[in-house]
Amino acid sequence: MRLTGKSRRAAIMISALVIAAGGLTEGTASSARAASSASVGAPAKSAATAREACHGEGSVPLGAGWIHIRANTAVAGHPGYRQHYKGFVANAGKATSIAVQVKGWEGSELKWYGLGATDNKFEGHVPWGYSLATPEIRVLNTGFKVDPFVRYNC
Repeated sequence: MRLTGKSRRAAIMISALVIAAGGLTEGTASSARAASSASVGAPAKSAATAREACHGEGSVPLGAGWIHIRANTAVAGHPGYRQHYKGFVANAGKATSIAVQVKGWEGSELKWYGLGATDNKFEGHVPWGYSLATPEIRVLNTGFKVDPFVRYNC
């Protein structure tokens, strides 16, 4: 069954609410209520602050295969939107080499986009479209360093 128009938007909104509700526990629900009442009238965050808020990090052990590192927040796209990823290897040095792929969306299909192999930094923009999803990278340790640590912003 292929959803279009209002049905698709409704399905996306329901999915977003289910995802958000599934992540709440009693402790986080009460702190979320407290935070929401305290933030009334607070100025909106700038785009740069929002980008800094979306991030992920993790180690990439040698020989472990593809390691998935999810961001800490979801991103709502719109038609034509391209998601930005920018990251680095925190403890890079000799014999460090990683291959990086990032999550994007082509229509309603999940797609992994390669950003190449690096020993230090990576960056790219990928199609995101009209999706509400959590940015994610997958990293493969292709060098000889035992445990490089990767950080990224989205």
